[in-house]
Amino acid sequence: MYDLLDRVGGPGGDDVDLRVGGIVLFRGGVPMTGPFQRAVKGNVEHGRREEAIATLAADGRIRDLAVLVRTRGLPGGLRRRAIDGLGRCGAEEALDDIATDSTVPDELRRTAERR
Repeated sequence: MYDLLDRVGGPGGDDVDLRVGGIVLFRGGVPMTGPFQRAVKGNVEHGRREEAIATLAADGRIRDLAVLVRTRGLPGGLRRRAIDGLGRCGAEEALDDIATDSTVPDELRRTAERR
């Protein structure tokens, strides 16, 4: 399971990158603004976060959706939307992995199993 934010910096903390599951949100203090970033940012309106997840599904970004499902700190409703997106993408392998991943909350595992 991923922590919501992971700070990775150079020596002395210069040019800090802010990442979620290895995907860069900020590079050297400059925000990155793709749909994945909108989905995880807490200061983005809930509806826009849902739209961002729908965009990820429409684009077939299975890895990003799977990361969202496993991201601690992300509201459960958004994590369920990511599972739904995986289902729309036909990502059976990713859903099977989530359904058997003991680090994912039981409710989300059951949801993935039903997809």
